[in-house]
This record gives sequence, structure tokens and C-alpha cells, in this order.
Amino acid sequence: FLNLAVVNAVGGGFATVWPCDEPRPDTANANFAGAAAVSNFVAVAPDGDGEVCIWTSVEADVVVDVLGAGRAGFDGFPPRRVLDTRS
Repeated sequence: FLNLAVVNAVGGGFATVWPCDEPRPDTANANFAGAAAVSNFVAVAPDGDGEVCIWTSVEADVVVDVLGAGRAGFDGFPPRRVLDTRS
């Protein structure tokens, strides 16, 4: 898990994060419009060497904060209503 921040971009564009041992996907993890800072939470699995690749569609500075790691898969809980405030 990481936080991706894009700053000082020369124009509008997008950034993509993916495992380096796979082809770059067509989806964006962050969209930005110029030099204003934009950040987004990204959940991406690293490759076998523990690395991820980052690509921006235009020249920009990228700041990455690694927030943690998780195991493969997700075991969520089924939805349930904890409190009902309806009349």
C-alpha cells in the first residue's frame, strides 16, 4: 500500500503504478491538472523483487510514501446494519 503524490506537473495528465514484471496497465491511479499537488492511495502488489513501477503521462515530480503491506487476497465481512436510525 502506498500514497502516490504528483507535484509540479507541466500540464494535465495521469500517473499509473503497477508491478514491474507486468505490462503497464491502461488505468490511472491519479489524475492531475497542472502543477497543483494531487495524491491518491494505491493498493498494488509488488513484483517478485518487491518493486513497483511508476509512469506519468507528462513530466512531473512524484512522491511515494509506503504505508504498509498486506497479504494476498482479501477476507472481508459481509455487510450488516450495526445501527438503524430510521423511523
